[in-house]
Amino acid sequence: MDSCANGNTFHKNATIYELANGDLLAGWFAGGVGEGNRDQNVYGSRLPADSTEWEDAECWADVEGRAVGCPVLFHGPDDKLWVTAPVMYGNWLTSSKVFFKRSPDEGETWKDLELLHEKTGMYLKNKPLVLEDENRWILPAYDAIDEKPYFYLIPGDYAERPADFPQLVGGDQITHYEAGGYMGNSGLTHPTVVELSDGSLLAYLRPRQGGYIHETRSTDRGLNWTRATQTAIPNPNAAFDMVRTDEGNLVLVNNPSTGVDHGTIPEGRNKLALFMSEDEGETWPYQLFLEQAALEDEHDPEG
Repeated sequence: MDSCANGNTFHKNATIYELANGDLLAGWFAGGVGEGNRDQNVYGSRLPADSTEWEDAECWADVEGRAVGCPVLFHGPDDKLWVTAPVMYGNWLTSSKVFFKRSPDEGETWKDLELLHEKTGMYLKNKPLVLEDENRWILPAYDAIDEKPYFYLIPGDYAERPADFPQLVGGDQITHYEAGGYMGNSGLTHPTVVELSDGSLLAYLRPRQGGYIHETRSTDRGLNWTRATQTAIPNPNAAFDMVRTDEGNLVLVNNPSTGVDHGTIPEGRNKLALFMSEDEGETWPYQLFLEQAALEDEHDPEG
């Protein structure tokens, strides 16, 4: 489509996924400067397993007159490759609804956009967790209106009944608003979730005011979640992701700074580190710095 060939000056929020044949797929959104610009579309590129060169980018999702935001790639409950993407019905994330596309041929072609859920203001950032015993996908999300974390519970038979919206859990359970202000912690977004050895689930949450990562847990396979509590892991209001390795260790990629302003430029995303925990998140003694750049004058609080 012609609108996919615009001169993009803004590229953001990459997702990457390894296919069974070893190919890598990467997706991102791009368009005019500023998140929510109405010419933004989702693009993707492939790195074949036998190559060192990424293929030319292709447009995966284009909605005329509406911004299409942060994509997430994964294999869905129908064994098709999915890419989720919020479509904004106004000028900002608070107007978005989450859609998705399916690919029958591992990203070579994509079917039409489908609505995942009717709730407005929802946005995605991180990959789902697959609970094989329940045949359930737990897809992390957040409400950009109230800045609360949520989880879509996508059943394994979703392909047979796509008209039924998946259950949406979390929200007030994790951070609850009452008259006079938030009880507990507000402004927690972008959950990333892993399964622990005892079958419980652990999700880390991004602090929108900076400071420290928060956590919430589920002991009933994602149906209910605990009130958020603060961890000792610093975060400057920046996105992060976490996985559990085959050996049972947790690995977290995070910007290890609180983002506190000490009278000059606040430390933030100039440092990026790989954390590892051998005790399921109780402690994180291992850190490998991937980047320690000089402080920048500009800071993007929405990335």
